[in-house]
Amino acid sequence: VGVGALLSIPLRIAGRLTVNLSVHQFAARVWTDDDVAIAQDVAERVWAEVVRARAQAALRESDARRLAMADAAPALVWETDA
Repeated sequence: VGVGALLSIPLRIAGRLTVNLSVHQFAARVWTDDDVAIAQDVAERVWAEVVRARAQAALRESDARRLAMADAAPALVWETDA
């Protein structure tokens, strides 16, 4: 497959394998501690963005359901922020 060097970063969340980031290149190499640290950071950041995107999608869906219920209600619905 033309891979001379492979770095695999497993990311465990709550004791469970959640993400596996694989980095490869064509030429053989020895991965340094800095290489591993950067790949670990990237894996953690990617997972944080996935969690954030899922939370935002859930919030959009919740807001859409709330607005649909308010639109369908026969009486006025007021929302205030104390």
